[in-house]
Amino acid sequence: MKTLIIALADSDYRRAKEKADLLRIDISAFCTSLLTETLQKKPLQKTTVNEREMNTEPPTEPFDVKSQFRGYPERSILFAEKFIAEVLKVDPRVIIRKSNDERGIEIRDNFTWVEALLIRKEGIRVSFYGSPKQFAKAPEVLVPGRGNSYSRAVIETERDLEGILPLIRQARHLKPIR
Repeated sequence: MKTLIIALADSDYRRAKEKADLLRIDISAFCTSLLTETLQKKPLQKTTVNEREMNTEPPTEPFDVKSQFRGYPERSILFAEKFIAEVLKVDPRVIIRKSNDERGIEIRDNFTWVEALLIRKEGIRVSFYGSPKQFAKAPEVLVPGRGNSYSRAVIETERDLEGILPLIRQARHLKPIR
């Protein structure tokens, strides 16, 4: 067996560390297994939501929207908190963190996310895996998003938020778990 030293960008290291911690293994063991799987061209095993819930520990610290987005409008923070709470009801094992552009909230494995908390207006912009046609009872605020695979909505009212929350569960079922 040979030793290999690799350099990772800080953001990649953080992601690898988070995943290794979730699996309760050392980061070097995690990266080694990932590299080995890739080189051996073994497909990653796909699991259902129920299998994933049984095999993964929940994150230890909840994501605090208010502390991550200081100075943002109160309604933007409130809507993001409600959105994240619903995501955690649907899949409590997701990894949640502030996005690299510092304007939104990443939800891994990208079946939905908060693209941005709005600053000039009050509200949030969210995306879902799946085109608008794939959602039952999709509200009018849901429009095509990034490419053909995603939908987007700008939420500025409680009514819009209540109409969009049920789509989180639908998006979770549309996107296979990696």
